[in-house]
Amino acid sequence: MLFPLFAGLFGLPTLFASLRGPPGRVPPQTVESLRPLGRQDIGNALRGAAAGAAISWLPGLSGGVAATLASVGRRRRSGPTSFMVVLGAVSSSTALLSVAVLFMIQRTRSGVAAGVRVLLGDPGGSSTWGPVPGAILPLVVAAVLASALAAPLAAALARRAARTWSRADPRRISAMSVLVILGLLFVVTGPVGLAVAGVATLVGLVPIAFRVRRIHLMASLLVPVLLTYLLPTS
Repeated sequence: MLFPLFAGLFGLPTLFASLRGPPGRVPPQTVESLRPLGRQDIGNALRGAAAGAAISWLPGLSGGVAATLASVGRRRRSGPTSFMVVLGAVSSSTALLSVAVLFMIQRTRSGVAAGVRVLLGDPGGSSTWGPVPGAILPLVVAAVLASALAAPLAAALARRAARTWSRADPRRISAMSVLVILGLLFVVTGPVGLAVAGVATLVGLVPIAFRVRRIHLMASLLVPVLLTYLLPTS
């Protein structure tokens, strides 16, 4: 049910709001060459990595929350570029460290960790695995190779998309995205998932209407998780 829940709370309301907005085009994008990292970028990356390491231990906290915490008091002075550096560092450190947390406390703190647990043949959460170093080494090598391949590929695709994006119709893209999401919901979760997504979409439209942050909607995950761990089980 997490797929229809979060699709309704965060994805579909944004798309519906863009469909109701005035038609327009994305302004022409300026494609700049990649610049070397400066001292400020390195500091932002270190803060993002530290924030990602912190939330890797806590359930329900996203990379956006960590990036916001790491940028408190600095976002206005540094600008959006520095925030994106922080967010990238948060995402990278969270993806790696959440797997380390899985081995340490036998708890999944992200979708990546849950996938690793299933891949290693322990979907039930037992602690009878083989030696930890034998499992970590292939994961670290795969992460390094994926990062080395993804970084230049993402930069090349971003340049190409930036040149052609101004010719696209945002409302048409939003409409296609809604159809794709609804189709996936029906295939994966069936009518029940569509119903959950419909109710969640009504809730997700409330923050947009009142112009408040939608981070409060994460309570739909945090509150049940906290109650599960806090209340005694019989």
